[in-house]
Amino acid sequence: MKKSFVFIVTFLAASVSLATHAQEEPSDFKGVLQCRTIEDSSQRLSCYDNSIPPTRTKSAKKFESRDQCPDEKTDEGRLTCYDRFFSPTFKPASSAKTTPSGSEVGKNEVISKEKLIECRSEINGTKRLACYDKLFPQDIKEEVAPAAVEPAQNPGKWLTHITTSPVDDSKNVVLMLPSNDSIRTPYGETVTPTIFVACREKKTEVFINWDVYLGLEETSMLYRFDKQKAVERSWSISTDTKAVFYSGRDIDFVKAMTKADKMFARITPYNESPVSVTFDLAGLNSALKPLQQACGWK
Repeated sequence: MKKSFVFIVTFLAASVSLATHAQEEPSDFKGVLQCRTIEDSSQRLSCYDNSIPPTRTKSAKKFESRDQCPDEKTDEGRLTCYDRFFSPTFKPASSAKTTPSGSEVGKNEVISKEKLIECRSEINGTKRLACYDKLFPQDIKEEVAPAAVEPAQNPGKWLTHITTSPVDDSKNVVLMLPSNDSIRTPYGETVTPTIFVACREKKTEVFINWDVYLGLEETSMLYRFDKQKAVERSWSISTDTKAVFYSGRDIDFVKAMTKADKMFARITPYNESPVSVTFDLAGLNSALKPLQQACGWK
């Protein structure tokens, strides 16, 4: 009698278990098998949604049961869940390009905006470019010949001052270079001679301000570029008697300066002993560009 009762209880429990298991099966199991063969994501998702009815269970963060799939809020979440428990049987073609569905396009647009903001916020130029290239990949890589890299412009110790001429509204460009040495005036002051290359009212001129009394009208000054032969010639004295202007073809003199690294200059102030200084001419080629443009020569 007891054995019969145990058998009946066991039979009923097994029946309940089978019934419960049957309820857990998809309502259309054949339909689910068919869904696994559909390659198009949107069509496969629609097939699963029609074959598996939604349940009242709460969605979990992890896929623990296939009954959870219909309750996923997003299309991507549901499809990922379905594919987790019902592995697709098709083999995606590597060469074929599928057309994204409307929902996928919308999602890609959202991702693109977020990634675009992320790329724009990147400070490092190389990383920012890599971010943009990843966000907007190019299907066709064009072979572009690398552009010639221009050397960095270095004006050396030259200083540039640009103003507008009140005479003809042209650009007045003045380059100035202090000497490496200082000299003493008859009054015991220490001054630093400066060489100037100027374009004023479209006229190029070269002069050296010795900042010491030189005399009147003109005086002799010796100069030498690098290891070249020294030249001594007359230079015109400025109206304030402290500077000398080159007397000759100023542009040719400037071009000679661009080919040298150093310039040695020596002059004799009025009733004084000779004084000499050295100028570092490096960087003049770069510094000259705005002046050449203003005066119209190269």
